[in-house]
Amino acid sequence: MSVANNQCPFQYTATGFLGEQRGTMLGNGLHLRDELGKSKKHGYVNYPGPAFCYGQPNPQRVVGVAETLRWTDAPVTPPGSKQLLFQDAGKKDELANYPRDFVRLNREAVGRGLFTSRQQSDFRANNDLRVIPGPRSRRNTPSVPPPDMVFGYPVRPSTPIHLLIEHKYQDEWLDQQRRIQLARVKKAQVQKLPAGAYHENHTSRLRNYVNSQPPSDQRPLWKMTRFSKSIQGHLDTFRSSDERHRAYKQHIDAQSNILARPVY
Repeated sequence: MSVANNQCPFQYTATGFLGEQRGTMLGNGLHLRDELGKSKKHGYVNYPGPAFCYGQPNPQRVVGVAETLRWTDAPVTPPGSKQLLFQDAGKKDELANYPRDFVRLNREAVGRGLFTSRQQSDFRANNDLRVIPGPRSRRNTPSVPPPDMVFGYPVRPSTPIHLLIEHKYQDEWLDQQRRIQLARVKKAQVQKLPAGAYHENHTSRLRNYVNSQPPSDQRPLWKMTRFSKSIQGHLDTFRSSDERHRAYKQHIDAQSNILARPVY
């Protein structure tokens, strides 16, 4: 009975040895029974084993930085190359190692009026276009450095340990700070004004300039002749002639002094 149990794949299914037995029951966790002394196999029914590796194979390729930057595997048409469109089978065998130029094939097919997928396939089967590399220029050839060349930045020289023990760098920093502080104090003493003095600004310079100028004669404003001779004023709002002269004097003083003008 134990031999039969070991050989029967439906031993731990819902039907056991009797009843309907289907292959899908072995992969469905709802139809499987628990095994004694083992954990359930939820999600691991079709587990292939510990030696199985998931994913796509990654073949190892020994490629350097120069090959990575130049994309040597891509069928790129180098400068000076030649394309051939042929139908002879002998030439196909000779140029079979060269990559096909699909851009030129599509261009030739469209130029002949072939647009559908079937027509494109028939055209590529009867015609072929290969890329024959021409002479390569040495300008794109990467330079090979010498074998003893070392890349990177030079290492900073080590700090002398005796200067660290003697606090040499600390003393230099303190001396530098003292010199900076003394220079700052001297600069403040030079800029400091004596008692009673003040800093000149734009307003003080303008006031001194206006006060130093001689008084200029104020010419009366231009007025039409008929208004200045024949027509006189009809209103006199001043209480007396003294008030009129006093107001006129203040007006003349305000016109002569620029700083006395109000700001509107």
